[in-house]
Amino acid sequence: MDIEAKEVMRKALAVVMLFGLALAEGARAQAVPLGTMAPAPHLLTPSGDSYMFLSELYHEGEDHPQDRRSAVALCFIGQDSAACAEVLQRFVAVAGKVQGHESLKRQVRFYVVGTDSLGRSDRLTGFLARNRMGPPVLAFLDPHRKACQAFGADTLPRTFVISKRGILVADIEGGGSDYAKALAKGVVKAVKDSGVAQKPARVRSVAAGSARESAADPIDPDQPMRW
Repeated sequence: MDIEAKEVMRKALAVVMLFGLALAEGARAQAVPLGTMAPAPHLLTPSGDSYMFLSELYHEGEDHPQDRRSAVALCFIGQDSAACAEVLQRFVAVAGKVQGHESLKRQVRFYVVGTDSLGRSDRLTGFLARNRMGPPVLAFLDPHRKACQAFGADTLPRTFVISKRGILVADIEGGGSDYAKALAKGVVKAVKDSGVAQKPARVRSVAAGSARESAADPIDPDQPMRW
């Protein structure tokens, strides 16, 4: 192969590589903006024989009665990750404290969403059972990561908090020492969401990850949560 032919091949390979990178970037999940309507994908039960339709919990409409709606906290994890295991424990701990808080209990549902295959769902449900955690923490599955993609969660762990109006009020990427506080603030904000226009979102660090939350102060001055 002469020098000219090699140069043509080199340029062709470069074009192919750039095209592939562009496709990969375009395929990446896009984060849902805070203060906008959250997606409502369905989740698979650990038994694999039925679904949980999130639209029944936090989307408004005649098909979704007011008395059935509630705020929801979703924690997406991969079960072979040490970071996900740590976040799972903190998520469960926050759920327990929220249920002991007079102004918040029974207003928020906590769902752990495993992204591994259906055949490994017993590991997730086993963890919750060992920690004597049933309601308010329930386990669901997203084995094909369709729900992850809908929320724009391309890395795990990832936690989202949605108000009963269906508004995304918190997006916590990763974990870290401030995870519990970020989740608690998101929960309070979701409960207090009453249809007032959302202020612009802000981004702040949360140790090993990051949390996105709207700019309004989420702390209830009458009953502050302590962590």
